[in-house]
Amino acid sequence: MRQHINVTVFYCIMIIGTHSIAGDVYHEKLFPFGPDHGDITFERDDDRISESIQIPVRFPFFDHMYDEIKIQTNGMILFGKHDDEFINFTPVNFPINNIVCVAPFWADVITANDNNSNIFYREIVDKSTLHELMYIIEGVFSDMVIQPLLWGFVATWYEVPGYGLPSTLRNTFQAIVMTNGINSFSIFNYGQLQWTSSSVSGSVHAQAGFNAGDMKNYFLIDKSFTLQVTELVKDSNIQYPGRFVFSIGANITDTKCHTADGLQIVPFRGSPTGGYEIQLFGICFKERNYQIKIDQTIRDDCNVTLFSIKCIMPMIYNGPKIEIQLFTMEKVLMGITHFFIEIPEDNSELLVQNSNVKNSFIEMAQNDSIIFNFTDNFITKKYIFNIELFYYETIFAHDTNELIYIDLRQRTLYSSVNLSSLMTVTIEYSNIFKYATHDDIHITLLLINFNLLTDVITIPTPLIWLYRTVNWPITVVKQTAAFCEKWQMKLVHMPSPATYQTKVPSCPCRVPATGFNRFPSTFHNFKSDPSCNNHRLVACTFDNHVSHCYRRSFESEGPGVKCCYNSDGLIITDPTLGTGGLELEASSDSSIIQRIKHILYDHLPFYTCCERPKLNKNGTHILGAAGDPHFTTLDDFEYTFNGCGEYVLLRTHPLSNATSLEIQIRTKPIQSNVQENQATAIVAFVIKNGNYSKVQFELFPELKLIDIRLNDRSIDTDIFFNPSTAIEDIDLDMHKILLATSRTIRLDNHQISITQTNQTTYTITYVNNIQFLVKIREQYDFLNIISILPQYYQEHLQGLLGNMNENKNNDLSEQYYFNFGESWRITPETTLFYYIPGENFHKKQNLHYRPIFHKELFQQYQNTQKLIQAEYNCQNILSHIKQQQCIYDILITNDSTMKELHENFQRNLHEWKDYTMLVQKDHLQTTLELTTILNQLQTYSYINMTKNKKLRKGTRSTTVQNYFNHTIQLNLNTSTEETTIIQKNYANNLGSTIAMRKDFVFYKSIIIILVRLIIYSK
Repeated sequence: MRQHINVTVFYCIMIIGTHSIAGDVYHEKLFPFGPDHGDITFERDDDRISESIQIPVRFPFFDHMYDEIKIQTNGMILFGKHDDEFINFTPVNFPINNIVCVAPFWADVITANDNNSNIFYREIVDKSTLHELMYIIEGVFSDMVIQPLLWGFVATWYEVPGYGLPSTLRNTFQAIVMTNGINSFSIFNYGQLQWTSSSVSGSVHAQAGFNAGDMKNYFLIDKSFTLQVTELVKDSNIQYPGRFVFSIGANITDTKCHTADGLQIVPFRGSPTGGYEIQLFGICFKERNYQIKIDQTIRDDCNVTLFSIKCIMPMIYNGPKIEIQLFTMEKVLMGITHFFIEIPEDNSELLVQNSNVKNSFIEMAQNDSIIFNFTDNFITKKYIFNIELFYYETIFAHDTNELIYIDLRQRTLYSSVNLSSLMTVTIEYSNIFKYATHDDIHITLLLINFNLLTDVITIPTPLIWLYRTVNWPITVVKQTAAFCEKWQMKLVHMPSPATYQTKVPSCPCRVPATGFNRFPSTFHNFKSDPSCNNHRLVACTFDNHVSHCYRRSFESEGPGVKCCYNSDGLIITDPTLGTGGLELEASSDSSIIQRIKHILYDHLPFYTCCERPKLNKNGTHILGAAGDPHFTTLDDFEYTFNGCGEYVLLRTHPLSNATSLEIQIRTKPIQSNVQENQATAIVAFVIKNGNYSKVQFELFPELKLIDIRLNDRSIDTDIFFNPSTAIEDIDLDMHKILLATSRTIRLDNHQISITQTNQTTYTITYVNNIQFLVKIREQYDFLNIISILPQYYQEHLQGLLGNMNENKNNDLSEQYYFNFGESWRITPETTLFYYIPGENFHKKQNLHYRPIFHKELFQQYQNTQKLIQAEYNCQNILSHIKQQQCIYDILITNDSTMKELHENFQRNLHEWKDYTMLVQKDHLQTTLELTTILNQLQTYSYINMTKNKKLRKGTRSTTVQNYFNHTIQLNLNTSTEETTIIQKNYANNLGSTIAMRKDFVFYKSIIIILVRLIIYSK
């Protein structure tokens, strides 16, 4: 309190009351304020500082974390617990020491003797206001608000006078601070500014900006300390008079319309149905109108500001990557960016009980219809939906298969409907399609969306294929016969299936088929086929002998392969037992037109003619490793390391950049009830795999959040379920059902996929057959990671997980585990991590951290009930070492649920080890069979086939002899890369020039199929 104010006490006693704000003249500029909006009224006074207000979430400001704020009468919000008993009423030029503040208008305010003014404040936690704030922020800092805002705080100085000034001079302004726990932002709103300095401040005018309190970091708004500071009511850094927006988590970032990356877009991926908002940013948009070409659609009705252009995405039929071009109205190209299409996965089983659609395919007559019967469950009973139909109608020339017509349309079938009362939806073809009379081939893709009105959750129904040839005979038999006849005529002019073999991936000979990892949703970047998925209620409609199928292709267009497996996880190669094989046009989860081509070239030929090209297959050897503070090396050695900081989990040496691999982890101390009981857990990791983009996972326990980044940029994970909000928004039963369906994000032009198989389990898969299984504890404070690596990394790996040379004894290069682990600590120069605001490399390291070791901990709890209970909880873990690790973690955390993390890890690791052993067993069995075959071949006569197909008896050909010789040599010596080339050459020679006697055809098929397994499982 300044000493020259003698009447302060008098006014505080005599003038007390509330102030009602009616007819708010600042409504357009300021967020709603006052008691009617839940505000607290700050006590009238002079130079007063409020009591501490706790921040309930992580709040970064100037790269430091703060958990409390205060209000100061003279136009400031103060951060932290520093000594702020008195702050000068006359503003002091930033930077200044020990004052951490947001200052929308630091000037000498007095409300003590004025009942027309007030200072209001409140916390913002309601979702509607946070969403409104987020809309403002994402218009300026589009790439920084991927995660939703969690908390905000607004302070409003309403009609405040200056000390010693006429009462007719009033200022009204507002400051808002907000955070999503990762980034923080601030908004300044200025309603009216009629004075700049008090009678005692003289010519020192008001200051607006931010101060870090370290005498180094600060930000000052232009016109501070000048008489022109009143012009802030009409100035702006976002072209909105009287409003300023800043990013404040790290160093204060003013708005900039130009970025180094040029034109960008958020979100950068989405559904082909369109209808959602996209936002262009990264360059300055100085004109009022632009033309935006999105794939084949021109949009000129977008909302344009200096910093962004917001448009509604149209329906799209191309993919996975579409081009977005920005033009001036004079057709001048301003920039190009790209957007990725992802067709929503089918999870219609939540709503649809049955229909007349089989295997997502139906053949129609002119008066047919599609009928959906809804299941009777709490979702259909409780929730209200809009039902929307999107259809992509195509016409292909019957003689050339050339696309000659495409039409994209959308209609709303029902609005605000309860599905249990509706029960059935019937879609009559006659209400959708025009009657056609020509011979061309009609294929229409329908996508039906049920949009849940009570939340943002969208449940897409099946992609339903309609094969329509209206002018052909109406009966099904004649329709299919007609197509089959025409298809067979085209086959004469099409390349042989063998020409596609080198253009498609090789099928794994075996996939996991037992336990928790039974038929994983993705495997070696093969994706489960939705039409034959063992985890669905109705699986493999056309494939009676098949348990599960996978699909994959190298390119977004052209051939691919479908691999089908029996209940034991073994590939099915007999075409009479399954429908796996080569696909001339691979099905796509990112392109509507490619899916339609797949129907034309693969689905219809099989459906009508039962024709499918033979497949090639490949055995893959898999090794796994994982750990939290307890590590299982690649050579199956187990040890515990409880260092605190960031370390190399795995690193290749010496390999080229294209085949290099490095995984780094971050550990932090575990919360323990006993201060001396110190241990750590993995809370983050980052993967750099060859030339693919860097992937980072980071846990935020206080936010119940996982932040996933691609090349340091936080990716939109809206299809993943976040436990911090999911249960609040929907009931528990629906939450469980939705989590039972997997969700996948594809990145890097579909070279990386991240799948959430349940709330806390993720799979990261690369196209080069590297895979990671990530299990997160429900408290979001621990994670386990299992690495599944191809065999060619053998003897090229080092780090905390050992060197993968099948020798357990040399995994640890130091006598003590702790010293060995510390030798893999990374440096500022070698770190791959991205550090969010408020964090940096040095804050994550603790070079003096010393954990409590097993022996010390067990001695401490010897003969105690805690130890007995921990041993009981961990009794189902069979490995003695793993059981001791489980007991250790329970004693450290005093949390018995730790056993679930250990059990899950053990189950996963054992299942993958069992799978690996089966692959190795296949390999040994095949080698023995091949040896037997080679011995038997010595007694056989061979028949060489001439070009005119006349048979003559002869001796073993040089081609066959060389083929077998090289096969044995490859099995012993050749690398994977060399093997691939040689194998293909000899396989082609064998298939094209050699025919065996009839009684040896069986052996020929074994050699061709199983040699591939030998080569790839070496």
